[in-house]
Amino acid sequence: MGNEFKDLKINGIGQVAGGVYGKIVADGLATLNGEVVCESLTANGTLKVKESVEAGKFRMNGTGNASGSIRGGELRVDGMLKVDGSVKYDEMDINGMLTATGGITGENAKVDGGMKTGKMQSLSA
Repeated sequence: MGNEFKDLKINGIGQVAGGVYGKIVADGLATLNGEVVCESLTANGTLKVKESVEAGKFRMNGTGNASGSIRGGELRVDGMLKVDGSVKYDEMDINGMLTATGGITGENAKVDGGMKTGKMQSLSA
């Protein structure tokens, strides 16, 4: 993904429909109502995802909840992230708790806290 996609910033309380974005930064309480594809997603506070997310880099600072799957290159969680679908990231750095009912797939994971899943696929730490 390159510069052809618009960036999105949410400050305070906000909602946005799904779509394709460059960088997404959410500070406060943010809700993503549709499937999102982006270069990076940084959420500081509370994030609610109603569908799936594909983000090259996904950083959750606080509490997040996704009703679909999340996937991409790098995932960092500082806090708690609950995913009702699956998690597929190459690199994961979990400082807190990651819960994925649909399973977790990845190459490398550093976990300082906990990781809970319905089924473990291929993950080497």
